[in-house]
Amino acid sequence: MPLAGAVSHRFGARTTLRGLLTLWTLALTLPSLAPNVWGCAARSSCTGRPPACPTWR
Repeated sequence: MPLAGAVSHRFGARTTLRGLLTLWTLALTLPSLAPNVWGCAARSSCTGRPPACPTWR
């Protein structure tokens, strides 16, 4: 939170929100680019959610 407050104070709330939403959107596309299940799990961890990858048998 202190980092978000400092960034918001420096660049403005609107600019900070737009930048963070852009980063979040890019992070959500990472699992779809994974070459295997382990890569998908690693890339899903950047969004702070459990992997939504299919389990391959």
